[in-house]
Amino acid sequence: MRVEVEFQKSGFAWLWSLYGLSAGLYLGFGYQAFWHQGQGPGTGAWLCILSACVLAVWLAGESLARLGQRCLDLPLSQVRTGLAWIGLPLIFLSVGPGLLPFFARAGAHLNLSVLGKLQWPGHAGFVELTPTQYLYLLWAGPWITLPWFLTWGIACRKFIQRLSLGPERRIKKRWLFTTALIFYIVLGFWTSLVYPPTGDEPHYLLMVHSMLHDRDLDLKNNMEHRDYRAFYPGELDFHPAPSPDGKLVSKHFPLFSVLLVPTYAVLGRFGALLVIMATAAALGCLLFQWALAWGVGRIQAMWMWAWVIVSPPLALYFDLVYYELPATLILLYGLWRWLRGGKWGQIALALAAVVLPWIHLKYIPFSCFLGVLLPFTPDTKLRDGWRPALVILLGMAGFYFYFTSLYQFSLSDNPYGQFTTLWSKETLANFLGVWVDRDFGIFTAVPIFFIAWAGVAVKKLPWRAMAALLGVFLVNYGVVGWFEFSGCSAPYSRYMIPGTVFLWLFLPWGWQAIIERWPKSRGWLKLAAAWGVGVAWICAACPVLRYLPPKQKLGAVLGKSFALFPSLASFPAWKEIGWALGWVIALAVVMVYLVRQIKAGKREIGNVIDRSLG
Repeated sequence: MRVEVEFQKSGFAWLWSLYGLSAGLYLGFGYQAFWHQGQGPGTGAWLCILSACVLAVWLAGESLARLGQRCLDLPLSQVRTGLAWIGLPLIFLSVGPGLLPFFARAGAHLNLSVLGKLQWPGHAGFVELTPTQYLYLLWAGPWITLPWFLTWGIACRKFIQRLSLGPERRIKKRWLFTTALIFYIVLGFWTSLVYPPTGDEPHYLLMVHSMLHDRDLDLKNNMEHRDYRAFYPGELDFHPAPSPDGKLVSKHFPLFSVLLVPTYAVLGRFGALLVIMATAAALGCLLFQWALAWGVGRIQAMWMWAWVIVSPPLALYFDLVYYELPATLILLYGLWRWLRGGKWGQIALALAAVVLPWIHLKYIPFSCFLGVLLPFTPDTKLRDGWRPALVILLGMAGFYFYFTSLYQFSLSDNPYGQFTTLWSKETLANFLGVWVDRDFGIFTAVPIFFIAWAGVAVKKLPWRAMAALLGVFLVNYGVVGWFEFSGCSAPYSRYMIPGTVFLWLFLPWGWQAIIERWPKSRGWLKLAAAWGVGVAWICAACPVLRYLPPKQKLGAVLGKSFALFPSLASFPAWKEIGWALGWVIALAVVMVYLVRQIKAGKREIGNVIDRSLG
């Protein structure tokens, strides 16, 4: 036993030191390739780089080991050894310098400019890289992020094994939130390090900066002084709203930026990202709690939580400064409290209905839907709802007057975009694109949602829960015509986030039903779940793939066109619409067959599927 313990100690010590040396070699040769025109660091600089990397790996490993010991209730030596073996991909960092000649040859034939520009801390403006340097920098992404995804998977499995020991094992929800937040923070260090905010993100951050430093929303002086250089390395193409009084006001509504002010004041852009990360972690906890309330077993609810944290959409938007995740949390929390009933359920639903339009104009249909649900709050009388209804009316009136006073025009003339005309080509393309678009479709990015839809079909819900479910889906998937369904911000439609996050709740029911009917299908189900995790990992490893259609980017880089699904993100041809329609019809036929077979199986579908997930 003593020999085994000593071996474990020396084993993880050698491995962690090896990882630090690998990172040091990668950084040392990067120092040579990037900044000193082929002149490598001197002996003293090499020693400093190697020593700093070994120390950093040791500190990170030891911190994670002690955190794992506390969360998983395992011996510290066992956690250290496990983390040491999980970190094996870090060795591939040291292979990067040897591949520099290959990067030089490959980069000469690749159109890397379509991937997007990169940033570097302390460097003014975007980093201008040769193709060799570009590929060398991206080489680090997969090997830095893969150990973190492996750590998450193994830690969740260990935690679930502990949970299966008996019903006396309790789940501390604050630990679910904390561990998910730590996962996002560590992953976000890499993704935000090399990739700047893009699209609408700099505009929200500029409003945060103005509110913090100028106490106003007039961004004229901020644009003149280029205050956006605090978080954006390029020249900002401002998105103004028409303003007759000479002010320069962003067309993006400001409440979302207000939420980011406190953390931005302390940590800048990363502080703003912390709010989004905390929102994603809170959404995972809310889904877990909701699943338990609907009768899902503890272990299957834990598996659902583990998947939702590292799968699209949460794992793609956890570090992007967009409003969809906060809006989804507000919407689902209001519905969660409403289903629990009582006075507080009414209040939560009313507040959610009031706040949602202040985040974005397109959430007005969601607010109207919540207002319709208010009279049907469980365990309340109809006359008890007049106060929450008054709150909704006053909130809507306040929103209208503030909107018109800020922008000097009516809601119908807003600069955000318009809903498409019903029965138009755009509406049809948006509807089909939600499901099978090459880059942003639900089934193409997260095929496990197909199993969740089977859960919707077999799970019997109370009428209020079914009304909430169908209402969210109809508003989110039916009113998709917000001029373009995808949002063009990650390989998953960010406009569809509320409905698809809600859909995760039904994954355990669909999984259980399919396993009960076809016990040998477990491997295929795990592959479908792993696909979404793989998409999230690739986009975390190479963040340049996360903005605009990523598969089209790769096709442009390689000079090849390949696609199993059509692209419907911008004014598609009728040929692509027909292609997408064929896919949707085929998927619908398979779903109908699947549900009929499940119901014909005449098997008792209970709440515990531990053996199917083990």
